[in-house]
Amino acid sequence: MNFNCSVELECPFCSNSDFEKAIKTVRNCYIPSPKNGMVKGFFAPGGEYGADWWSLDYSLVVDGAKWIDFSSAVDLIDNLCAVQCGDGRIKLYGTDGFAHVPNVKEPIASLPRYFDTCFEIARMSPDKSLREKTLDLFTKSLDWWFANRRDPKTGLISAVFEETFIPNTVSGSMVYAPIDTNIQIARACRNTSILAEMCECDSSFTEFYFKQEKSILDAVKDFLWDKENGCYKPYVLTQNRRYDILSASTFLGFSVEGKQRHEKLLMLLKDDSHFNWNTRPLSSVSKKDALFTTVHGRYNGNPAWSGSVWSLHNVAAIKSLKEAGYRREAVRLCERTIRTFAGNYAEFIDPFTGSGEGVQEYGWTAAQFLQLVIEFVFGISYIPERGVLSDPVIPEEYSMCDMCLHGLNLPDGRTCSVRIHSGKAEIKYNS
Repeated sequence: MNFNCSVELECPFCSNSDFEKAIKTVRNCYIPSPKNGMVKGFFAPGGEYGADWWSLDYSLVVDGAKWIDFSSAVDLIDNLCAVQCGDGRIKLYGTDGFAHVPNVKEPIASLPRYFDTCFEIARMSPDKSLREKTLDLFTKSLDWWFANRRDPKTGLISAVFEETFIPNTVSGSMVYAPIDTNIQIARACRNTSILAEMCECDSSFTEFYFKQEKSILDAVKDFLWDKENGCYKPYVLTQNRRYDILSASTFLGFSVEGKQRHEKLLMLLKDDSHFNWNTRPLSSVSKKDALFTTVHGRYNGNPAWSGSVWSLHNVAAIKSLKEAGYRREAVRLCERTIRTFAGNYAEFIDPFTGSGEGVQEYGWTAAQFLQLVIEFVFGISYIPERGVLSDPVIPEEYSMCDMCLHGLNLPDGRTCSVRIHSGKAEIKYNS
């Protein structure tokens, strides 16, 4: 990994020192020696979690690390290919043992965010063989999800334990179908289809995964929508009913078409009595939900997911809002998330006081802070054929401010500077 990256930030709502601390936190997560099946160095969760890998943490850390050292991001794909099981499963973590979790009676995976991360890496790289390797990783992984987690009656994807957040500790597969896992697998199908097209695969192959995406989103639309309360909720497949919990994952429903439903979700999003819209980023569970609680100190399992503020939920909601065309709300949530986590890269945040709880140098929090600044505020993306692109997402009150990100590392070995003036971007390359 390149530890010589030096990026400077000028931004009115977060400081350069906050940015530098986030980079340092991500760097400190890097483990140079392969472990538990991986063939190259990897990123651990950080803090007190030790030098092992979790597929979710690793993927989320790479979302930020790819702008520090692209080669270490590429290693994620090689490492996941190395640890992928014969049936296509990507393990939850290196040890792959779950005797301590009573409801886990079968091999399990994790919330599959690696599809998004690996897709972005493959798209940023000019290496055709890397894209083909990523496509093979994706198709095998989706084969496992469809064979082991897809309910044949509804078409929904079920989840066990940390294959969803809040982790499902109720039952095994084919019982509990959460929002986040279904949306993530639908996105995985879309990414696989696009990647197949980039690899010049047969059109029928590409079309198959587009149809799978639509099928899953249709199932979410049909079974997870709570018309009475205007939100999406998980579904208990064995009881043909929705599970009564209102979590921040409901806002991933912006990925499902339907203007009237979007309007109801917007009302819920902006209702401060539910998710803290007027004060902080989204709490993981509605403050009105019976499950809502706050946790101080060490992570303690599901209670920590049942009310605290996590970057995972907020970045996912920001993406869904932006992709659905609700830029104003995406900008608002993005700024609030950056302000809250700036320099405070704790595992999770108290929704009332903003205090950092759990691990204090948590990799994915720092990495997602970097991702929000780079990819949303500055709107930076990189495509080999076109170079750096910038579509800034700037809060209206800062639209006339000068902002600059200098010395950002690129996959081709160069660095670039992006300056925003009056909402417009100027890009300069440095050798």
